[in-house]
Amino acid sequence: MHRRLQSLIATALVVLILAIPGVAAASGSDASDDAEAVLILAQSGAAVEVQPPDAIDDSQPWTVRYVFPLLVTLTVVVIGGIGVLYLVRVKGRYRPAPE
Repeated sequence: MHRRLQSLIATALVVLILAIPGVAAASGSDASDDAEAVLILAQSGAAVEVQPPDAIDDSQPWTVRYVFPLLVTLTVVVIGGIGVLYLVRVKGRYRPAPE
């Protein structure tokens, strides 16, 4: 009974958490309804010329260049270490019974 109550409460919380954004979006705010559109002509001088952005440096930082190889190396070392531990500790400790 206690386990069912916990499951019911957890389900209700998940539904509530998932429903909150929908309720907030449905209620909305009326601030956007009061906005007025204003037409600005290029001849009025209100337009401002924007300079093109500077060239972006495409070189990656050293962390991006070395993190992937480091993770691959560590993964290989960990999997190899687990294999060695299995062979030494588990397989070496237990022997199958003769038939």
